[in-house]
Amino acid sequence: GRNDRGQLGDGTTTQQNTQVQILESQVIAVSGGAFHSAFVKQDGTLWTMGYNGFGQLGNSNNTDSTVPVAVTDHVYAVSTGGYHTLILKDDGELYATGWNADGQLGDETTTNRNSPVLIANGVSSVSGGARHSAFITIDGALWVMGYNANGQLGDGTTTSRSTPYQVVTSGVTQVSCGTEHTLFVMEDGSLWAMGKNTYGRLGDGSTTQRESPVQIVASGVVRASAGFEHSLFLKDDGSLWAMGYNAVGQLGLGNTTNQLSPVQVVASGVD
Repeated sequence: GRNDRGQLGDGTTTQQNTQVQILESQVIAVSGGAFHSAFVKQDGTLWTMGYNGFGQLGNSNNTDSTVPVAVTDHVYAVSTGGYHTLILKDDGELYATGWNADGQLGDETTTNRNSPVLIANGVSSVSGGARHSAFITIDGALWVMGYNANGQLGDGTTTSRSTPYQVVTSGVTQVSCGTEHTLFVMEDGSLWAMGKNTYGRLGDGSTTQRESPVQIVASGVVRASAGFEHSLFLKDDGSLWAMGYNAVGQLGLGNTTNQLSPVQVVASGVD
């Protein structure tokens, strides 16, 4: 893929159209942002590479790196947003670094950070969008922060937030932040969405922006992923569903027709 800022971590800025091995083994988690990348190794160390103009690599400077740089240890999961990075430690501490103009780091400021700052405790999972972020705490509560002009925080407003705000008090199992929308899954298997809805990316049968969560599917959903202008989700029967923008066939339906409601892409076998 694109590598003009060293985001592939292969020591060059040369675009690659075939796979290039960065590490031989030991990687347990990866995440790609706009122009930077991150991965976690089995020993719990976090490594980042690529564009660092906003401090999103988290290594205490703003210099790009074409090779992976070590950031911190005891890391459980990582999620890269557009130009920021969310870091979840194995003790449930959530840290953030990088671009913060819209409060997406959740540290009560709009100051960019080039090293990780502590945001919350008791966190079980995280997701970084283009300019907003979300996390779930161990009690199943959903928290959001950052850019909200399209209602992607789901708080009933279009006001951005620099402090984490609780949208759902319990029962949330998974969340995914897209460019300008957010999807989350509940314990009962229901899928919910909020934010910008151009091309039907929320899947509610309309193109109406939603500033509060709306239910898309009542049950059976186990995982969802919010993309640029489209969305995907997986059901417990192994079926894959998609909705939203499809001009270049990103929904995988064999056509280029946008979809305002979920359409089944694969009948079963997806895990």
